[in-house]
Amino acid sequence: MSTLKQLQAALLAAKEACDIEAAADVLGHNVLHVSLEENNPQSKCLDYINEGETYASTICHENGLYWIGSWGNWYEEAEHQHCEDNDVVRCGWCSEFTPLSDEGWRETTCEACRKNVDS
Repeated sequence: MSTLKQLQAALLAAKEACDIEAAADVLGHNVLHVSLEENNPQSKCLDYINEGETYASTICHENGLYWIGSWGNWYEEAEHQHCEDNDVVRCGWCSEFTPLSDEGWRETTCEACRKNVDS
């Protein structure tokens, strides 16, 4: 994993070039992409430098902003915000978002796989 000094140098390179690939060149790792909904082009997404660990500090890029953080934390926060904003829950069976039932999470049936999201 990269040191803080290496991450700071990579962050500076990305900001100066307006390109996360510049950070990848500094760290010697590749750029990966994660999205809340892979088949939805409107879905929130993040580009990040692969440090090999979900919660390792790395260079992240979203909507023109660059920062040091972990893609795992970003994903958890983005998923939580998406669920709150859209009154949905992610199904534990098929990983699709589905509307939250009026009775609550434990009583929600997934529209995609028809299983109870709590089972």
